[in-house]
Amino acid sequence: MKSFIFKDTQCSFVELPPATHGKTILEFFQNNSDYFKLCEGREPNQACLDDFFNDAPDNFVSKKKSWGCFADHQLKAVIDYIEDYPETKTVFGGLLLIDQAWRGQGFGRRIMQIFRETLMQQGFEKMRIAVLEQNTNALKVWERAGFKEVSPRKKKIFGNLESVVVIMDLSL
Repeated sequence: MKSFIFKDTQCSFVELPPATHGKTILEFFQNNSDYFKLCEGREPNQACLDDFFNDAPDNFVSKKKSWGCFADHQLKAVIDYIEDYPETKTVFGGLLLIDQAWRGQGFGRRIMQIFRETLMQQGFEKMRIAVLEQNTNALKVWERAGFKEVSPRKKKIFGNLESVVVIMDLSL
């Protein structure tokens, strides 16, 4: 991806391989535990980190990517996604987690703008996400970004909670 300026701060996207960034990401999760408490009913732990790097349908683990956005050498956001899933030219977005201190300032919107531009340059045509129904703030963010609900809601277990999953698409 690329670098950008946000509020006079240089920000850079970096690929996050588990061997070199696992500890940094786990600390980031622990410092931003509100998502995990709300959506998984637990404090972030090693299992959350393992899911971030490895949770993908069979035959798609190799297409899973994990990126971080750093500002002043500090991790400020993470995003993971699977390329060409559930169909060719579609990206399935996983977790987008923004540092609590950087939320509500347009940082997530800027990240998504860059992410969307990058996907389009790579020839992807659609982005699909799954949002948990209890994450009402995220649902509002994704709806404002133009995502539309595309399938019936289904229940699924995440961590310690059974949640209703909302599948949403955005044409790129």
